[in-house]
Amino acid sequence: MTALSAMGIVVPVRDEESTLAASLQALMHAMRRPALAGVAMEVVVVLDGCVDNSLAIATAAARQMRSAGRGWEATVVGTDLGNVGRARHLGCCQVLERRKQSPGESHRHGIDGTWLSSTDADSTVPPHWLVCQARQREQGIEAWAGTVAVADWEGRPPAVSERFAAHYRDVTRGQGHVHGTSMGFSASAYLAAGGFPPLSTGEDHALWRRLGDVGAQRVHDLSCPVTTSARRLGRAPDGFCATLNRFEDQLTEEHGHVD
Repeated sequence: MTALSAMGIVVPVRDEESTLAASLQALMHAMRRPALAGVAMEVVVVLDGCVDNSLAIATAAARQMRSAGRGWEATVVGTDLGNVGRARHLGCCQVLERRKQSPGESHRHGIDGTWLSSTDADSTVPPHWLVCQARQREQGIEAWAGTVAVADWEGRPPAVSERFAAHYRDVTRGQGHVHGTSMGFSASAYLAAGGFPPLSTGEDHALWRRLGDVGAQRVHDLSCPVTTSARRLGRAPDGFCATLNRFEDQLTEEHGHVD
């Protein structure tokens, strides 16, 4: 197995000015871990139809990454795709194109030594997030799926967090969680699977199935949950926010109100 030489992290953004800075700062903390010394790092922020201040925030963070003295690369891409699957795929392609052109690396070696990670602009990764993925890769894993946690339930009735916790425990027993905000995969497996499909929602589960179809060694990891938002208005039509909204609707139907 080719040694890990690079990690590329893709962050799709649609009007996330209130959370984007914290998300990118958390990534920088994860990239600084001593266990990753010698691994090239690149962050690609894909601004998809943003009309708020996300561009300025992403540009400032990218400048900070590039000036950190660690050889990090950071790219901000603007697009109007209006589709999270296409946005994630665009970011992954940006990383792969740079690896193909990396000095001193053959095309094949650059791809085989590259690991891609996906997160979201309303989420913050834990400091050991990238290390967890790198260690799994060392054990031959080609696709990694992490879990999520909600730190702030403000604006949601307590019963919703309780319903979510019960549901999450049930699914965890079956090791079934897949979230676009906490995924990683080898570049070679990603290419073999055809990448993220052009879906406006469910692109994470679709890619996970594709990875299984091409025989990639997959693992679910419960050890480093990403903190994400419990907001009511999400960006993906049937994403995490929609799941919480369904729980709240179910509780209202069952009890007539939600406390």
